[in-house]
Amino acid sequence: MKKMMMLALALVMMLTLTGAALAESVPMSKEDQMKNMVQGFLDENGYEYEYDDYTFSMSFALENALEYVNVMVFVDDDMLSVTVDAPIQGEEAAFEPLAVLTTLINSEIFYAQFRVDHYNDKLYVACRACNLVEDAVPGENELYYLINEPMRYMEEYGDGLFNHAMGADDSQEGGDSAGLNGGDGNDE
Repeated sequence: MKKMMMLALALVMMLTLTGAALAESVPMSKEDQMKNMVQGFLDENGYEYEYDDYTFSMSFALENALEYVNVMVFVDDDMLSVTVDAPIQGEEAAFEPLAVLTTLINSEIFYAQFRVDHYNDKLYVACRACNLVEDAVPGENELYYLINEPMRYMEEYGDGLFNHAMGADDSQEGGDSAGLNGGDGNDE
């Protein structure tokens, strides 16, 4: 009887240890891998952020009329995406000039795209970039460009976007005020 109890105790211990080892060896989902990579990148670079359900939010100062941008990094099971929102709201009358301007800008940039969105009778401008994730999880280099290129575009074209959204520059040309055609974004 003692031998049976010892054998049963040994089997229970072995199953417990095997179960714990298997639980530790379960592969992490792509979504969790990307979340950890984004969090590590932001922490390593000293960025202050808020985190909620696979979304990282932060703000960065700019040296143009926009003054700052709101950056959101979204982690999905098949995509890592970044949205950089301009803190401006244009009136409906500014839609056409902003649409033309963002189309002209989008024809000159590569790593992201500008969008003009309607919401509650206001216009909002955002610059977005994404990286589809099928097999390989992107690394910190890809994340660096996903965050920094849309911010760089907001810095470069921010004065023109601001002017168009506020109705200050309603020409369809407007390239120089937006930093297009060799302009610096300042009409001075």
